[in-house]
Amino acid sequence: LVENIPAVIVTVLMETGRSGELAAVADTLRAHNTSRGAGRFSVSAELGKRKYVTASIEYALQAGNRADLVEPEIRRALGMNYALATGEEDQTGLFSLRRRRFGGREYASTLEGVTQNVGGVLWAKTRFFTNLNVESDIPYIDHPEDLDLPSAPDLNAIVSCGAGFILSLYDKHLLLK
Repeated sequence: LVENIPAVIVTVLMETGRSGELAAVADTLRAHNTSRGAGRFSVSAELGKRKYVTASIEYALQAGNRADLVEPEIRRALGMNYALATGEEDQTGLFSLRRRRFGGREYASTLEGVTQNVGGVLWAKTRFFTNLNVESDIPYIDHPEDLDLPSAPDLNAIVSCGAGFILSLYDKHLLLK
């Protein structure tokens, strides 16, 4: 309900720098709504945003493996964001956009499990896991390089976000030991 009126709200995650095109997306949705059927509900589009997290994972290598070969595989499995266009990034990892949902949460234990499933990793332990930006921040910081890492980060068992946000892990916000 929007002001006590039934409505369909579509949350749209735009490429960085393209949030100005949200009005065009909303116009397209409204046009389809009115041209296809009775148009019983108002339709609007809201801008989806990334909620960046930071993590430190300590891991042990199995004998005969090298960290310089295993760490890129850990980063791929975790679905690192490298601030590139979505089509240029690997979309198979835990934090990749194709595997995330708006309002979804993530667990520190899942980071450990994903890391342990990488070939060459004997065990893994999450040392800290926390969010970097607050959903109510104004202005919202869209570029992960502009976010400050906490001096004493927390280990949260669960990191969650609101309905208009999607969790994302930027490459420089992950510390592997």
